[in-house]
Amino acid sequence: MRILLTLCTLLYSGWALQAQTNFYTFTDPHLANQASANLPSLLGDHTKTGEFYPFALYAGFGNNFISAADINQFTSADILGSEQINAYLSKLKASNTIWAGYQLPLFNFYFNIPRKRKPFIAFGFGAKNQTDFSLDFNREMLELILRGNKNFAGQTVSLSPAINLLSYNELFLTASAQFQITDWKSKNIIRVKPAIRVRYLNGLAALRMPSNTLEMYTDPEGKYIDFATDMRINMASVVDTPLLNGAFGENLAGSLNGGGQGWGYDLGVGVYLLKNLQIHAALNDLGGINFDRNVINYSKQGELRYDGVNLNELNNGSDSLLQIGKLEEILKLERSYESFRVPLGAKLILNGQYGLKAKKRRRIPYFVHNLSATYVQGMADYLNTTTKPVLHAGYTYSYLNILNIGTGMTLGGLNGFMAGAHLSLKANFFKLGFASNNLLPLISDKAGRGTDIHVFLGFSF
Repeated sequence: MRILLTLCTLLYSGWALQAQTNFYTFTDPHLANQASANLPSLLGDHTKTGEFYPFALYAGFGNNFISAADINQFTSADILGSEQINAYLSKLKASNTIWAGYQLPLFNFYFNIPRKRKPFIAFGFGAKNQTDFSLDFNREMLELILRGNKNFAGQTVSLSPAINLLSYNELFLTASAQFQITDWKSKNIIRVKPAIRVRYLNGLAALRMPSNTLEMYTDPEGKYIDFATDMRINMASVVDTPLLNGAFGENLAGSLNGGGQGWGYDLGVGVYLLKNLQIHAALNDLGGINFDRNVINYSKQGELRYDGVNLNELNNGSDSLLQIGKLEEILKLERSYESFRVPLGAKLILNGQYGLKAKKRRRIPYFVHNLSATYVQGMADYLNTTTKPVLHAGYTYSYLNILNIGTGMTLGGLNGFMAGAHLSLKANFFKLGFASNNLLPLISDKAGRGTDIHVFLGFSF
């Protein structure tokens, strides 16, 4: 049990570098092109001619059930008795989730093509590596591990864990265009800006459980345990496995190809109602990856009964130790090698922005005070996406469009509540910055159930 709690501690501290959306990029004018990864219609905003980012790292972690202080309390206890176990289990929810991931852009390049010295078309292209991991489990599964199945006598318990992993390289091309509409009553000019981001995906590794039903029934007298399973595990790797390609190490150079290919799509539109008021909408992470190389699938369907050890047969020299044949039947998974498809975590993002005190520096307009509100709705509880709605409010103060400092708060989603800050510096052609959606764990280990970090270096021209 102490090993299990230590593992949770490692998960929290080792990956404590999450927010599934980089909210702070929406409010900071320096980060409009980076924000277009989530809101494509922000592409080209606040950009004179172009920008180049050779480095922009994002990494994060989050969970919905326990804080670092809780883990430290459990792992520091001299004796882990029933009281400590009950306290640990009381922290769990009906459905518990751990998420960790990172994005490492290899390069990002953005540029504008004006028409009559006004913004018209914007383009961008680049490459990045992205990995996401998620683990979902219910309270009953961990209670079974810590207490055994005695407390579930006479009950059918659904365990159903789900593990998902997706790692891929991406090449993207993005574009947006602006069109003007004149309101004939107010003579106000409204700009409409549709945008699209197309991504070619080279899958490196994947683990997905499209079906994960595992139910257990314990006889009230403890004479037998019934299992009902409907499970399927799809796995793929960038390196050929010994099972698929002979002895490991043979033709290794030819084995380092991606296990799958696919396409991803992000669609967005922005409406600039006033000079200082704009709204954006995006439907992100449509598409998926088809894995057809280095693939192994495991599945198990059916019902089985395990009735323990027959001690009389064991004493008589029988080979039925722990009913080995029955245990193998319970644990054995059927193996196959069919290709499979892994979807991306589709989500809807709605955003509104409002600026105060308009100014201009070096032909680039900006606002001293920048406010934004964002709503995110995931389509599934999968990888870096959650069906729990997320609301975010952010503010950025811009000093001469050189130094931008901001803060923001987030409600909902996986972490429940987050408060973060960001800082970006733009000096001539040089840009750098640091940001986090959640700095609460730095204040107190009782606050926050995860955090993230974003560091970038870029050049503008």
